[in-house]
Amino acid sequence: MTVEKHRAEGFLYAGELLELTDKTELQQLMADAHLEVFGYALSERLDYQQQRKAALADEQFQYFAEPAISRRR
Repeated sequence: MTVEKHRAEGFLYAGELLELTDKTELQQLMADAHLEVFGYALSERLDYQQQRKAALADEQFQYFAEPAISRRR
């Protein structure tokens, strides 16, 4: 997967370098693709990660009693 990821990033950077697109448009494209593929927005993922880190830091292990697939939604 890493090779494919780097290849895709290369195309994104090339499009930006050749001024075929800009960073804002690419970020919106990635956000739309993430929503389509995973069913939730990138911002939701960041919120989930912050909640998980806070639960670990505060030793609130009951947060992890619920399956991860359920916590994401």
